[in-house]
Amino acid sequence: MRNLLYGCILVILGIFLASGYQWAKDNFVPSPAPKVRPGQGSIRYPEIDYLRVNALGELGSIPAFERQQVRHGIGAAITSLDAWLSRIRSARPELICVGESHDDETRAFLAKRFFPEYPVDALMLEIPQKDLAILLKLIDSGSPRLSLLAADVAEVIRAARKANARVSIRGIEEKRSQLIARFKDRRGSREQSILENYRAQFRRGQRHAVLYGALHCTDSPSWFFGRVRESSNTGITGSTLSVNVVNAHESGETEAFVNFLRSLELPPPPFVIPRTELLHAEVYAWFPQLSRTFRQYDAVIVF
Repeated sequence: MRNLLYGCILVILGIFLASGYQWAKDNFVPSPAPKVRPGQGSIRYPEIDYLRVNALGELGSIPAFERQQVRHGIGAAITSLDAWLSRIRSARPELICVGESHDDETRAFLAKRFFPEYPVDALMLEIPQKDLAILLKLIDSGSPRLSLLAADVAEVIRAARKANARVSIRGIEEKRSQLIARFKDRRGSREQSILENYRAQFRRGQRHAVLYGALHCTDSPSWFFGRVRESSNTGITGSTLSVNVVNAHESGETEAFVNFLRSLELPPPPFVIPRTELLHAEVYAWFPQLSRTFRQYDAVIVF
């Protein structure tokens, strides 16, 4: 009987250690080198390039004066990354919700081009604060790469710290206690928990950047950023900005749109659409998916 009891204890202990090891491996052990998409020129989704061809055909079919107006409108809706960063540094929004795709290419871009040029006072990440403490210790010990949601976050944090040595790095993801409480009470949501954690860390007059999956940054009451704008208790009044950071080759439709702009001899990525509602309506008709990846955000960075 005693041997059976010891055996059960050893099995339970083994399961616990295995799950703990896997959790640490998935979240904090330096991940392999980033996967880089093979260079295939500007067209990596040839099966979707028909959208670019069709858009050019539609543009060419309208009267010359209207065609010129559409081209001018598209060009006017796009600005350089440097010009946009300069603008938002001056505007000083108290919250920028930076929507991303949890991949190494996006994180590398943010570490090289965004956070060095836009110093923030607080960087808030998609991780519980308790787990973030472990992550920061590993970064401080010199770990070159650390995965957060399957993509390297170490260089993003280092870039934010280099731009502002006093930056506060905070984890605002739902805590285990919040998860248990809402299941017990049968009310609330993950987004509500994130909002509460954000409120607890928000400081009026400071620049906050929230780096989360893109959907959390949509201006919808179902998601975090929409709740921030709707809530009258956050203490923020008109000082918010949602941004989707999109790889030019993230999808076939985004790629077709970027190549359409190239066909019009407009600047290649990186560029910014500072006000997505001002992008000509015809563009959203020609590239329907952009209504989801562009229109649900205040601005879009394409790199």
